[in-house]
Amino acid sequence: MRNVVIYDYLIYIVLCYTQFYLGKYNISKYLPNIVLIMIVYIALKKGALQAEIIGFILGIILDVISIDIFGLKAMTFTILGYSCGKLLINFDSENIIIQIIAILLESLVYYIIINTMHFLFLYKYKQTMIFTLTYHPYSMLMSTGITIVTTPIIFKFLACLNKMLNK
Repeated sequence: MRNVVIYDYLIYIVLCYTQFYLGKYNISKYLPNIVLIMIVYIALKKGALQAEIIGFILGIILDVISIDIFGLKAMTFTILGYSCGKLLINFDSENIIIQIIAILLESLVYYIIINTMHFLFLYKYKQTMIFTLTYHPYSMLMSTGITIVTTPIIFKFLACLNKMLNK
């Protein structure tokens, strides 16, 4: 059982690095938020505590390898893991509609937290408020849409991976 837990965490860390490198060397501007999908998956399957812990660990890893405000992603993914785990504890995690609604709500909260912190703490966002109001909503909608479309695929992949590791 302990090996399964260790493999579980290693898989999530590898997928976190994959998310970072996809964002760094991408062909398209808009990518799915794989880390957010993983946190929602863990919250639906294993509960709020594990989603909160994984959200914090993956957030810290993303904070270390990015040049954003340090601790912002750790805080955001911790909040998202806890809230999703507590709000959706009684829902069927296999239902695609529940998965999509969870990702939609968590994406909304994710972008509210990230953009609020950027606006408060980064001076460049205060200077370019008109650019942020005109360009950023389109970018957020595109990223959220792609995340929603890829959610069932990644959920199936993670479910198959968990079945393989539990055998």
